[in-house]
Amino acid sequence: MKFFELYGTHYIVKIVLGGKIVIDENLSSGSSSESKNLDLNLGVLRYLDKSSNSKNSNLNDRNISIFGGTVWDDNWYNELKTDPAPLKFTLATYNEIFKEYNINYKHYINTLKKHLKVR
Repeated sequence: MKFFELYGTHYIVKIVLGGKIVIDENLSSGSSSESKNLDLNLGVLRYLDKSSNSKNSNLNDRNISIFGGTVWDDNWYNELKTDPAPLKFTLATYNEIFKEYNINYKHYINTLKKHLKVR
């Protein structure tokens, strides 16, 4: 039980690090609403822009999320090498490791028994 308290129930098998910019933009004109999503995988800064144009009565919502790096500036792309963000990961349960361990342990014990009987 102490093992799970220390390490949890899952471990990371595979991880993709880098940076990512996600731009969610909602454009609303009158009663109709249009939503645009742009997702650029380049590798968290959050920015929300709400502006209205009185001539066209348009409402523009823009939400920008930036993952990786420390500061959003001209050097952001280069910072990803030293400060990447986790973009995707795959988890597995420790159960799988314990199954493999038990199989290998039994094989090891059986091999020892065979060699001890031969002598």
